[in-house]
Amino acid sequence: MNRSRLGVKLLVAVAVLLAVAAGILIRYSDGAVQIPPTPAWTVDVQAEDERARSALPQFRLDAPSAHDDRNAGVADAARQYAIQFVTPDLKHPESAAFPPEEVRFERLELLNRTTRGRIEHWFVHGAVDSRNGYGATVRSRWRIVLGRADNRFFPVIVILEEFEIYRFRGHVDMLADAHQAARQELVAREAAQKAKDLAARRALWQAVESAKSAEEKAQVALKMAVSLLKLGRTEPARRRLQEVIDQFPGTDAAAEAAKLLKQ
Repeated sequence: MNRSRLGVKLLVAVAVLLAVAAGILIRYSDGAVQIPPTPAWTVDVQAEDERARSALPQFRLDAPSAHDDRNAGVADAARQYAIQFVTPDLKHPESAAFPPEEVRFERLELLNRTTRGRIEHWFVHGAVDSRNGYGATVRSRWRIVLGRADNRFFPVIVILEEFEIYRFRGHVDMLADAHQAARQELVAREAAQKAKDLAARRALWQAVESAKSAEEKAQVALKMAVSLLKLGRTEPARRRLQEVIDQFPGTDAAAEAAKLLKQ
């Protein structure tokens, strides 16, 4: 009895697996995407064959100046990457058309803030029309996480339908380096601002000091000398009194200092 039940369960499991597999085949039988995708960009980058290297996508694209428009060139760059990465994974690559009007994007501000704008990112999605196995033109969807650093675009992730067909493996390290550089720049900027503020305070103090009259400065020096006398420090006090006489001749403070020296 137990063996019969086990056999029935196994049959049910196999039937479920077959149904799932059949569903996948039916779902994609009229699609235009190869299942599974076999991206052409897996060609060895170090290959000596010129034709092999020429088959690789262009991983860096020049970006226009972002002074006027921070999103300038994003849609066009993403579409160019889609053409390079997506086309080889279609059943009929020669029939592929990437309508530019279908390209949409949004800025990934949270990710951008991690590097204080040193590296910017966008999520871009679009469509490709191409023939399926039956010769009918159907539409497939692609999505790209696009990055920009040093005035150049680069792809981070490329997805065709739900299949990831490219991922920039060094992206996490790139973000970490940019975050550290941004942090160091912030620390240096804060230190420079502190030094600037200190210099400004010193300049203000010097300006205030230079604006004081000779009599005011002499009176300050005289008070210090008198304070030393009250503390019983006669010799330092006498030196201070003589400095008042030498540095501020003709002032009331100098006259008072001379009297104190005679006592």
